[in-house]
Amino acid sequence: DLLLSLASKYKNSTFINLMDNVEGAEKLYKRVKQMNLTNLLVAALPDTVDDTLTHKLVESPEFFRYQFIDLEEFLLLIGTLDDRESFNRMLGEIISSSVTTFIQLPSAQTMSLAFSTFYPADIFDGRNSKELTKEDLYLHDNHPFNFYKNGEIKIIRE
Repeated sequence: DLLLSLASKYKNSTFINLMDNVEGAEKLYKRVKQMNLTNLLVAALPDTVDDTLTHKLVESPEFFRYQFIDLEEFLLLIGTLDDRESFNRMLGEIISSSVTTFIQLPSAQTMSLAFSTFYPADIFDGRNSKELTKEDLYLHDNHPFNFYKNGEIKIIRE
């Protein structure tokens, strides 16, 4: 919806949406046609964005003004690469192919709740809260724990 809104508002800009899901790409393409947007290209890739594509983007003479990496793609990028060095290289290539890159990251509250759900033993080791009971662990008002505050910034710095 953000992409469609931007493409509608900025008619003189060109938007490219790379998707790894053919069904999702077809659904978006139908919406683009319905809205009569001629400045939005929707492409379905056979696989997720990989280092071959990002390397070609960096070598290409084209340079984007803005690009946006949504949360789902960012998490897929983290999950599909073998090691930290590969992730850093690929993300660096993506970022260097435009003037401005927007990356949607999970909020500190979301990260805190997720880690509390999947790793509750780590929450009760004394680092996060000495007064928190197990019943309160999943109340969103108790999050983010101190460790996860400003988590978005910590991810970018890492």
